[in-house]
Amino acid sequence: MSSRTLVTLALLLLVPSCTDDDPIANQIGELQGRWVSADCEDVGGGFYVIRRFTIAGTSWSDDGTVYHDAACATAAFDFSNAGELAVLGESQVVPGAFESDFGESTKTLTMRDPAIVGFLNSQPAGTCGAAPWAVDQTQDITTTGCQTFGQQPITTCPREYDLTEVSADSLYLGDRTPPNDLCTARPQQLTAAPVVRVM
Repeated sequence: MSSRTLVTLALLLLVPSCTDDDPIANQIGELQGRWVSADCEDVGGGFYVIRRFTIAGTSWSDDGTVYHDAACATAAFDFSNAGELAVLGESQVVPGAFESDFGESTKTLTMRDPAIVGFLNSQPAGTCGAAPWAVDQTQDITTTGCQTFGQQPITTCPREYDLTEVSADSLYLGDRTPPNDLCTARPQQLTAAPVVRVM
């Protein structure tokens, strides 16, 4: 083996890999995959949710079902959101977490409860979707939002200022407990309920 080859190998061993030196790249790598709620989560107001996240590269999607009961057996409605993810850097407020922006490009709702459908159809036109609602029919709310469920149109909320922390096979996001509004400010703590890696 030539001396030049030995020198080259020695230099390669001394140079750390990019991902070892780049915490943002490490976090993006840890976020990749599919994540599902560990339990039926209480979100207040008599509602419960099971969330399902998929993160692939810098794209993310989140869909789930909101339920009327703690057993997550009686569905109220389904939701889905998708967009681009930007991991900005380590949080200076929450140790171990990263500041992450979830840009939103599409949002839909699907009503499962006839009573909710009736209520939405009694509201002013354009406050939750553009067309009358029907059970099991998906409607795009990207441009209208849905005031009833606190969903803003992407013109007023193009991204959510969030937190991410991966611990083993659990992903923790920022606390959404009211009055936290991730459209305007990053939360100051993580939620207690993680989503867990399923692949």
